[in-house]
Amino acid sequence: SLVVFGMQEGGENWRNEKLNTRRFSFPCVGEWAMPDAGILELDFVQLTPLEDNAEACPYGDMKNLQRQISRAISGAVRVELIQQACDCFALLGEDALNLLV
Repeated sequence: SLVVFGMQEGGENWRNEKLNTRRFSFPCVGEWAMPDAGILELDFVQLTPLEDNAEACPYGDMKNLQRQISRAISGAVRVELIQQACDCFALLGEDALNLLV
């Protein structure tokens, strides 16, 4: 998930972070709790290259994941769902963006 990637890279891969239109900085050390409500905006920079054999998420699985995320009861559940998807597939370009809206 974006939070896990952010923690792994000490916040260096999160740029222009805003929560509810207010700027903040992802912490360089320690943990950050994903809020349960609000609008999180950021520019994400992938610092580590994807593996050559990374498989894109099939269309049907992506639609199912989007449905599950829209029904999630908290930010933590949404983050867990996205993390599970990232463990199985490479989320590229528009697919990743669609999960965040």
